Amino acid sequence: MSSLHPRVFVSSVMDGFEPFRQAAREGIEASGGEPLLVEDRPSLGHSSRTACLNLIASADAFVLIVGERGGWTAPSGKLVVDTGRDWAKLRVERFRRPHRALWLSVLGWAEASAELSGTRLREAELLTAPESLAEGACEMVLRW
Repeated sequence: MSSLHPRVFVSSVMDGFEPFRQAAREGIEASGGEPLLVEDRPSLGHSSRTACLNLIASADAFVLIVGERGGWTAPSGKLVVDTGRDWAKLRVERFRRPHRALWLSVLGWAEASAELSGTRLREAELLTAPESLAEGACEMVLRW
């Protein structure tokens, strides 16, 4: 984390999700963080996709709000969330009381989120499962 005020990117479908995005903003601010929402920042000469990727790269944390539908359709005909890689890696750091059962629960949540979005997973794997803060971060990978 870059500071005592973590920068937290909020990701979701935009249209119809304004109340959820606002609730995430308020929760992040109430916790002392800085919410990063793409609607707060103009693209400044970049595509909106590039602006999103730049914000994600500058974030300390990421909040994903999953709904029943995908968002914007790219010129390729794919949903914009389907135009990237065919995998995602989740890393959880500095969790106060790490435990393998917690990591398996987070992995299960990630699998269920993928299923709710209509994604068929090929693999969901727990790479590291620390039992103490000294052992480092938990990492898992999802492949579709």
